[in-house]
Amino acid sequence: MTRLALFHQLTYSRWNCESLSTVANRAIHQSGIEKQHSYSNPLIRTFLDVVDLVEEEGQRLASIGKELAYHNRSHVADTINALGFLLSKTRVLNDEDRLLALITMAGHDLYHQGKPNEQLRITQEETTSRLLDENCLYLLSSNQRRRVVSWVLGTKPDVVQANHLAYRNSNKNRHLLTQIMINESDIAASLNSALSFDLTKSLLIERGKLNPLVEEVSQLHNAFTKSCYISSDAALSSF
Repeated sequence: MTRLALFHQLTYSRWNCESLSTVANRAIHQSGIEKQHSYSNPLIRTFLDVVDLVEEEGQRLASIGKELAYHNRSHVADTINALGFLLSKTRVLNDEDRLLALITMAGHDLYHQGKPNEQLRITQEETTSRLLDENCLYLLSSNQRRRVVSWVLGTKPDVVQANHLAYRNSNKNRHLLTQIMINESDIAASLNSALSFDLTKSLLIERGKLNPLVEEVSQLHNAFTKSCYISSDAALSSF
């Protein structure tokens, strides 16, 4: 039932074209945040401000025909939906952990360039974490900012496996648990059979393959599903 509930939420949100604001506010409540949902809470305010910035940037790019095919507002909504759901099934994290994770998830692909890191002088995650910290995290403490930056850097594809291995060796560590839940939420929609083909196709288009063949999409998706990592208890029961 957990798996069906997550996949239903992802497909419902996609097919109903839910706004990022709608997704974000549901995630706050779904995550089990105990504190009053108030814009005066700096963590909630930061989360909603990042969501607004992602929405504004997406609208700007869409207006000039340059919003990315995969790393766009729909992807951010998918990841927030997934993380809110996984957090709702996880008891050991406190409110601060949950809200910092949501902030990370909302901003983890901010100003994405649509290229793999191999084609960039500085990795996308380094660029995003710097811009996110400089422009959005001013209400947070220095420790909170470091945690968000660390989790954004932890979304680099070449460190995801190490994140899961670290958690397996220290599965009481809340920081590591949150990192892998962020990683798991980043790929959740691509593990949903109703969405996976179109998402994989969009990723190929984003990388310059304008009309990918069915065989190319299937090959990339098969490679992805064989190499993806799932470790958190909530995700193990959801995928």
